[in-house]
Amino acid sequence: MSTVSAPSMTQWLAPQIMPLFDKIRDLCGPEEDTGISIAGIVFREDGPGIAAALGLDNAIVVILDLAAETDQDWALLELAHELTHCLVPSLEGRALMMEEGAAVMLSLTAPVFQTEEFGVQALTDLMEMPERGNYAEALSAVTALLKIDGAAIRKLRAAQPDWKTHTAELIRQVLPDVPEDLAAVLSEQREMHTPWMPSDWWHRQHPTCASPGA
Repeated sequence: MSTVSAPSMTQWLAPQIMPLFDKIRDLCGPEEDTGISIAGIVFREDGPGIAAALGLDNAIVVILDLAAETDQDWALLELAHELTHCLVPSLEGRALMMEEGAAVMLSLTAPVFQTEEFGVQALTDLMEMPERGNYAEALSAVTALLKIDGAAIRKLRAAQPDWKTHTAELIRQVLPDVPEDLAAVLSEQREMHTPWMPSDWWHRQHPTCASPGA
């Protein structure tokens, strides 16, 4: 685990945002022009997520959980995930499985983790934790989609920038090689539980603490 002091974490993360966004755009295409800007990063018990920035018009904050406040790798993982949702910021309703799957994939692949095995442990724990099954299935569905067409998400968002408009019918209209069952999964909205954390990793680094989200 690579750590920094809590007051320094936001400052350390700030220059990571644009390189992460570049990788997100490579996979998913550009942000929708909503006029909404990112006002900053905060750490709260109800993180991760995005929320309206209090006192500011047309602005959001990215919320990371308290475990990320002193752990650079966990902060990077959560930040990449939430920045993916910032392509089309929405404070209402659940994301489609395709958006969640892309966010999980990018949280694992976009950051340059400070500790090499962190990403491997995160993926291993995700696939082995039943309570995180919807995240794992979302990742598997997006992986299958990109095997069919590596530019699939960019093509879909070029047709309709807002993820929530990506019905199974639209997916197959834009990408006719996508099977019906895969299109159906990608267009579902599901309850996504508290984001996963590499549990063995967490317990090794914080032996006296409970895993976040446990």
